[in-house]
Amino acid sequence: MERVWQSDPLTHSAKKSALIPYIRPICGPFIFAIALKFTYFFHSLHNCSLTMNIRQILQRKSINTIYSVAPGETVYEALQLMAAKNIGAVLVLDGGDLVGIFSERDYARKGILQGRASKDTLIRDVMTSSLITIAPEQLLESAMLTMSEKHIRHLPVLEGERLIGIISINDVVNAIIHDQKARISSLESYISGSSY
Repeated sequence: MERVWQSDPLTHSAKKSALIPYIRPICGPFIFAIALKFTYFFHSLHNCSLTMNIRQILQRKSINTIYSVAPGETVYEALQLMAAKNIGAVLVLDGGDLVGIFSERDYARKGILQGRASKDTLIRDVMTSSLITIAPEQLLESAMLTMSEKHIRHLPVLEGERLIGIISINDVVNAIIHDQKARISSLESYISGSSY
């Protein structure tokens, strides 16, 4: 199985040993120490976001509301909710139990292309019931890999049997951007010496 993101198998000490022969000959001890620090920093910048877990992503979301519809509601009602909240999918709850998800893709493939009218079609007839979920302690890398392999853009988050949220591909991208901006800002402060 090909992985979209692969973590570096080298340990910190192994990386240091591998870098030393290439850096030491071209600089003195002081410059060598600084170059080594920057090399480790940029390596961590590349991999930092992948160690973030799903719970952290949920906590960073400005709005972590779970929008849902019932299986007996119409597709039109679900589309109204999605348009009002500017979201691409809603969870389907039956008496509090998670039974499916309805997305724009479901509407296009199972509704429009099959000639179904949104006001006459029930959610249970077009929703995706074979759910793929993720746990809050799983890593961002796991979410990205699942989304890529399964060709999906939304993952309900279950803590045991309890639904605690949903993450989208946009949430994943925003988490990575936020994390890397923070680390770039830290690097700029390190260079300017403003932290000392």
